[in-house]
Amino acid sequence: MTVGDAPPSPARIAVVTASRGRPDALLAKARSLAAQTLPPGTVEWCLWLNETPERRDRTHARLAELAPPFALRVGGGVDHPVGRARNLAAAMATAPVLLLSDDDVTHDAAALEAHAAFHARVPNAVGVGPLRLPEALRSGRRREPFERTSAAFGRAHWSNATGANSSLPRAAFEAVGGYDPDWRGYGGEDPELALRLRAYGLAFRRVPGGGAEHRGRVW
Repeated sequence: MTVGDAPPSPARIAVVTASRGRPDALLAKARSLAAQTLPPGTVEWCLWLNETPERRDRTHARLAELAPPFALRVGGGVDHPVGRARNLAAAMATAPVLLLSDDDVTHDAAALEAHAAFHARVPNAVGVGPLRLPEALRSGRRREPFERTSAAFGRAHWSNATGANSSLPRAAFEAVGGYDPDWRGYGGEDPELALRLRAYGLAFRRVPGGGAEHRGRVW
């Protein structure tokens, strides 16, 4: 299912999301994508809803009511392991760059433009965008693990490449087989994929200006 006007030019970046039971978070995410500085005709959002067909259709209808200016591709209706769900979302993409972006992440207005420009400038790399916790959710002064990006001279550690705010060439994602389709549980599918991308020869670099908020605590 696709919503949105046909893009006047080929998509430059596809936002890849798998979600279950978080329609309000998806609405907030959709609004952040609609506010991007990157021309909306060059953006596509590929969303797999890991829930019943009825819930999938309700969420799709709520998103469609926003009249998104970008192409919205929605699949789902079956509850798959997280790795397979993310692969199914990525399979809907036509853009050469994938931005792996969870349902509880909202992007700064220039973030997609920064990710797209990064890949035009740096081939064969995974781009790691900075993540921060909204101040309203912060408890004390301790920073969340995802806020502690290890980096020097523009480099990023492979462990910082997660499904929250990381981008990579679609060709590389497909070449390594995407996520492990049978992976269940929380979080482990990201480093498993990152290690295979590293073995494939991709570098890991920071994406200046590619920031986002992670609307959930890990601690």
